[in-house]
Amino acid sequence: MMCALAAFVIAAPAALAGGDVTRTGSYRADLMPYGEHVQGAQLPIVLGEGEEGPAGDCNVLIVAAADQVWADEVRNQLNSTGLLGPVDLYDARSGTPTLAQLQNYDSVLTFSDFAYADRDALGNVLADYVDGGGNVVQATFAFLSGIDLGGRWLSGGYAALNSGGFDCCTPLTLGTVHQPGHPVMAGVSSFNGGSSSYHAPTTVASGAIAIADWSNGQPLVAEMPGFNGAIFALNFYPPSSVSRGDFWDSNTDGEWLLANALAYGCGPQAPRCIYQVSKVKNKANNCGKVCDACPYVRGDLVC
Repeated sequence: MMCALAAFVIAAPAALAGGDVTRTGSYRADLMPYGEHVQGAQLPIVLGEGEEGPAGDCNVLIVAAADQVWADEVRNQLNSTGLLGPVDLYDARSGTPTLAQLQNYDSVLTFSDFAYADRDALGNVLADYVDGGGNVVQATFAFLSGIDLGGRWLSGGYAALNSGGFDCCTPLTLGTVHQPGHPVMAGVSSFNGGSSSYHAPTTVASGAIAIADWSNGQPLVAEMPGFNGAIFALNFYPPSSVSRGDFWDSNTDGEWLLANALAYGCGPQAPRCIYQVSKVKNKANNCGKVCDACPYVRGDLVC
């Protein structure tokens, strides 16, 4: 299985140094990566007290046993949404973050491609982190037996999807959305997994809730309720077609699935305006934001 996975997936540029948290630059909410601008709507949506909303101060750590150049592209995708605060990287191929390190962050995204340095130790510390109120989003290939999360994450029933094998190479799209009003689906109108559409052919774990499926009926998004922190499973490989052409199509809404899941557990936000915006691929146009210091959620507007 590892040989098959390596043949399909592991073909990226050189990685950053392992076992360290890395951060780059500051994020400008008015200028998206690769020169893509955003355009605001004329009327904002205002959230009231106690409603879930974008968590612009939600700090995130990406714990990835994967090429760190690809992990950095995932960070860029998350930053492009404007929903999150600082997003840092930890190379889990060569180390395991401590609980104290994790507790510097509101939410953790973990995915694998290579083996984790210690899958049981990572599973244990992520379970401890959730017990203390931290939020975890688990994505492909962290459901693949052998390079999945072990320890208490498995034995304690934290995972929202069951571990098993992986499937690919049949293009898939967003299928049935079981809970269209769930905050994780906000701004998600389409999702295309690309020509590979890597995912786990699996089932929703006991006690978990299916939120959305792939077009082949396999689970795409699931939530495991009942813990002190929020737990989500996203059954796709987080790097997009920006990293490699067969990964999920960056013109669709994968970054919103990722960012919404990470922001969900950060708690009710103070009232704030949310302008519906669209990515604009034409760098020559003059689209720009129309409000200051507002978080953004993609809508249906075009320039």
